[in-house]
Amino acid sequence: MKHTSTSWLSVSLVILSAACASPRGAPRELPPVARPSGTPTSSTGPWTFRHAPGTRAYRITRNASIDGLTDSASRREIVSNFTHEILTLDEVGGGDLAFKAVVDTFSVTTQGSVGPAQPTTLPVELLGSVGASGVRLESPPSDECNPVRATVATDLYNLLPRFPSSMSKGTSWRDSISTSGCHAGIPTNAVTRRTFTVSGELDHSGRRLILVERVDSVTARGSGAYNQHRMQVESTGNGTAAYYLDAGSGEVFQLTSSQRSLIRVMTSGRVHTFTQVANQEFVRVR
Repeated sequence: MKHTSTSWLSVSLVILSAACASPRGAPRELPPVARPSGTPTSSTGPWTFRHAPGTRAYRITRNASIDGLTDSASRREIVSNFTHEILTLDEVGGGDLAFKAVVDTFSVTTQGSVGPAQPTTLPVELLGSVGASGVRLESPPSDECNPVRATVATDLYNLLPRFPSSMSKGTSWRDSISTSGCHAGIPTNAVTRRTFTVSGELDHSGRRLILVERVDSVTARGSGAYNQHRMQVESTGNGTAAYYLDAGSGEVFQLTSSQRSLIRVMTSGRVHTFTQVANQEFVRVR
């Protein structure tokens, strides 16, 4: 499977610009990732979860901070993004579901030396299916470097992972995903190794949610031209994520994730080293 890693949206908007820009004022700190409050239940399962047909909308907030040492001065850049996505799933037979994902809101704000984000044309729509082999996207159009489309593709892999047909507390499984993308004109390739573990059940305001936690290990690299600069990018990182699954409705009720990466950008004979912290929160809104 191939898709686009979320962290590279931040890299394309922040790292590639920061490596060539002059500093401005220092931005604020990142807000923490919020998790649903709930009371753990005594249940250890088993639970059954399957992505169900229907239409659901998610409010997605993302933020990323980049810290580095450039021109002998400490630097920090922050990018925040708010997205509203509508996901529709339909039965197509054989246990597969066809999906349509539509983004009608995609707002980016920047702090630090990064200039305003490029305007985007909305809505953006992606089609595909999900089944035993995972998410399958229809062939992308010729403008596959579109950052909104790349972000939506990543969201689908986050929201529609494969879960075992039966899960109990302590159930664990792994997968490995090879990813590719094109951001700010820089082709990138990444390998993400993910480990999922069922942590238990929560009572969230009368709603029973299955908590599945994920640990990620990511390596990525890319090279290409950005404006008039030839760049190479290398990244290694680790992350965590938490799924809150509503088994009754067959939906991801909420998803939070955080990733920390070490990034090296080589351009114009110089090496820029950055650390990146990226957070995401998906909340079901209807």
